[in-house]
Amino acid sequence: MNEKQNGIVKNELRAAKKFLETLHDSLVKVEKELSDMARQVNTGPAMNKDDNMLLQMQIETNLKIMAELLKMQKTTNEHIKNLQDMLN
Repeated sequence: MNEKQNGIVKNELRAAKKFLETLHDSLVKVEKELSDMARQVNTGPAMNKDDNMLLQMQIETNLKIMAELLKMQKTTNEHIKNLQDMLN
């Protein structure tokens, strides 16, 4: 690989690592929201049926978001590994 290609790969690697950090931050945020919701279910006052259904929908949505973020994290990690292999 020539110097120009090497530089392109290094830039791509930096961008992928930055994206991975952003994914991690997003996962931490969603995890905290889920934890807060679980706490609300376990320790909060008794909720009516509508509030309970809304909370359940929010939990399901956050779990779906977390699953997608984890998929993206896995793909990004694979991409980073491939880029690192190209540099070696």
